[in-house]
Amino acid sequence: MTPSQPAEQTSPQPAQAAPRIAIVGAGVSGLVAAGRLQAGAGKVSIFDKGRGVGGRISTRRTEQGSQFDHGAQYFTVRDARFRRVVKNMQADGVVAPWGGRIAKLERGTITPSSENHERFVGVPTMSAVGKWLARDLPIQLGTRVRNGRKPTSQNPPSRSPTPCSRSSIGSRRLQHSSRRIWP
Repeated sequence: MTPSQPAEQTSPQPAQAAPRIAIVGAGVSGLVAAGRLQAGAGKVSIFDKGRGVGGRISTRRTEQGSQFDHGAQYFTVRDARFRRVVKNMQADGVVAPWGGRIAKLERGTITPSSENHERFVGVPTMSAVGKWLARDLPIQLGTRVRNGRKPTSQNPPSRSPTPCSRSSIGSRRLQHSSRRIWP
């Protein structure tokens, strides 16, 4: 452009919409992924067929009033990025270090484990971990996600011993992304 030529008129580009992301499963991995993606300005929706969050880090209650941790009794921290998450949970009183003794049973001989990983438990129960990770996340529980394809002999309908009655999605195809979510 020269001083005697008028500047070109350009219209501003519309802002790109935040990507819509569906996460199937409200276990620890799904909840951590959802938190990271949501922090990165993604529009996240989490779907889980269960009645609560946490997946295999959960607490069961019996009709008699007892409770027990179901699945993982403790967890370890081996990644610096996850360590930061755990430190935040610790500061909020959601997890505490666990000093239980771990041993190996091999050919009838018990020997102390040589693994030296820090172990944590949820406070007051393991369910606290999933609930803390789930705060501020849009989660639909009791929701079964199907692949959206018509059943064929190569793609038979799924059979599950525990059908979900609240809702089911699957009319839209879900797109898988292997994009890295950790900084």
